[in-house]
Amino acid sequence: MQILWGDKHRLMTDIATDPFNRLYCENALYMTCHSSYSDPTGCMEETRVKILADVEAWAMDDTSNLVFWLVGMAGTGKSTISQTVCERLHAKDMLGTSFFCSRASDYTNNACLIIPSITYELARTSPSIKSKVVKAIEDDKKPTEPTYSDLEDLFMKLIYNPLQKSISNVKTIDGMDKCTNLNVFTLLLKLILQCTPKMPLKIFIFSRDELLIQNVFGKHPNTVVLHKVEKDVVEDDIRHYHKKVG
Repeated sequence: MQILWGDKHRLMTDIATDPFNRLYCENALYMTCHSSYSDPTGCMEETRVKILADVEAWAMDDTSNLVFWLVGMAGTGKSTISQTVCERLHAKDMLGTSFFCSRASDYTNNACLIIPSITYELARTSPSIKSKVVKAIEDDKKPTEPTYSDLEDLFMKLIYNPLQKSISNVKTIDGMDKCTNLNVFTLLLKLILQCTPKMPLKIFIFSRDELLIQNVFGKHPNTVVLHKVEKDVVEDDIRHYHKKVG
């Protein structure tokens, strides 16, 4: 599925009058995200070939596990890989939405805003999903408040219930990393892993190898594909880069 961005100024104006647009989170998509290090770019040609091929094969295989976890230390290029994955799946009309966390923004480092943002983009690409989301907001406007922090309530009302009632077969990439509150992030991760088998979603997550995150993923071995970004792969890419520009 493809995400098309409209007029940003008009969207900001509409937020005040349309509760649905209050779910919008600026600079969260791979096309608009910002990093505290630098604006992300995709992988250089002929690098990360195997990782990218593995992710694409997973995304296109309806029989594979529903969650792909890309894990690696800081500086191993997780954001770069994820940027390229999003670009490639977007080109194939397979990208439902993305959320790139970053410490550069109070919005994109807040795990509580991941659910509204994902909901907003998925609903914009599917009238069936949007109608269920709008009905949920009409029944209870709390999920549209940026300070609302009941993750389970947000997840059930904005994602799980609308997708349960939708015939849309959505495949989504969800890039999460650099949330300031890791406890909130792991709670969200638990909800995702528990509910994903009952939703028409495939989810791609990238993060550092934090113990709290390891423990959550370790309880769902039949749901998750684990791929580690190894140091020697990064070093090979660096050598390739110097050879190409030298």
